[in-house]
Amino acid sequence: KLDQLASCELVIEAAVEITGVPERRLPGAVEAAIYYVVAESLTNAARHGAASSATVAVSFSGDTVNVEIADNGRGGASLEAGSGLRGLVDRVEALGGELALSSPHGAGTLVRAELPLREPAESAPAPPPQLGGGLAMLSTEVSWEPVSVLISAAESAGEEMLSLLSD
Repeated sequence: KLDQLASCELVIEAAVEITGVPERRLPGAVEAAIYYVVAESLTNAARHGAASSATVAVSFSGDTVNVEIADNGRGGASLEAGSGLRGLVDRVEALGGELALSSPHGAGTLVRAELPLREPAESAPAPPPQLGGGLAMLSTEVSWEPVSVLISAAESAGEEMLSLLSD
């Protein structure tokens, strides 16, 4: 049976119209996100939506790029139903963008992603607040459970306190 399954081919024919392809290259992360949004949307249209046609439209507005994928399939797609579309939301939001889905039953699906045309900034973690004085605060919680001790100190006082605790 596995041999039969391995030799099967799934061919789905659907007309796809693509408009607005930019002449210039986009930032790498944005270009990759657009690729995944389009690929997943077209795959879903063919596999799950039984679409016979789809459009992919790329447009620019100020410092953002928009990509819309629309199909004439059966609709009913949901961000909660599977991991593919949910993963697209995560990918687009990680770049500071937004992904929207409209997929009423019987009326096809529209996936729209809006992404900023800039590379995501590496955000450094915020430094901890600096409290004045040597040992700034010592807090102890005692219960019948294991005891937790929180020590917060400025500069080298923290290292000295940790060395005393480890002895």
